[in-house]
Amino acid sequence: MTSVIAWLAVDSRQPTGLYFASDSRRSFASGEFFDDCIKLYAVEGSQDIFAFSGDVGFAQDFLSSTCSVIEADKVPYNLKTSPHGRAEWIEKNLRSKLLATHIGLSHTTTILYGTRYRWGPQAVFYLTSYLIKAGSTDVLVRELSTEVHRSSVIELSGSGESFVKQAISTTTAVAGDFSRAFFSGFCESVLSGNDIYSGGAIQLVNIGCKSTSRHIGVVLPQGAYYRGQKFEGCGALGGSKTDWRNTKFERVLPNGELIRGAQRHQWR
Repeated sequence: MTSVIAWLAVDSRQPTGLYFASDSRRSFASGEFFDDCIKLYAVEGSQDIFAFSGDVGFAQDFLSSTCSVIEADKVPYNLKTSPHGRAEWIEKNLRSKLLATHIGLSHTTTILYGTRYRWGPQAVFYLTSYLIKAGSTDVLVRELSTEVHRSSVIELSGSGESFVKQAISTTTAVAGDFSRAFFSGFCESVLSGNDIYSGGAIQLVNIGCKSTSRHIGVVLPQGAYYRGQKFEGCGALGGSKTDWRNTKFERVLPNGELIRGAQRHQWR
């Protein structure tokens, strides 16, 4: 189930940000589906972001509670001060929750955890993958390499992985290895409908080298969306300080207009 991508943005000097993007679809064995599923999490006031593919109920419950503990500053002190310590704490809690299910998960599930250590020019980004096979209560943990010298896709996950990979190979052939090519290819893959288990609005989260984790609004041909929900231009959804991107990764307003002074990506 799902399409998920993780990529690291790198400029001429240093890594500048870690991004996760996903679709919003949750599917059922009957063939029924709903495009209302939150699959990305940005922990308020921290440098931690999460994404998942697979078992929706289990992953949402686990990540919601994990984010609440981090936001409440209740991670054990001896673990919370380093990326590896927090990743170890997440693994321990994940294993405990899996054992409590007794029979394992109904779908193979991947949880991605991204974080940052240090700030600015010294920033180092970390990405950890937790894989649980269907029916298993074991967790395969991998620390994914982020030691790259140019913007790079670090991980793809979900039922739409092959379609996303193919779409990105096309966009990068035209635009090069840049965030705009990765995100544009991802959007094209999800919106094409090639993977019937991926669909709905695109979700996007980020940690910058100088900022805390945040959700980014996405403007699609059918309108503006924040965390997979339609943005109507009023209320708290998205907020006035939200950054918005279109499918070309251009900085825009919720109505789709390019922000004054923002770079236009004229490559297609």
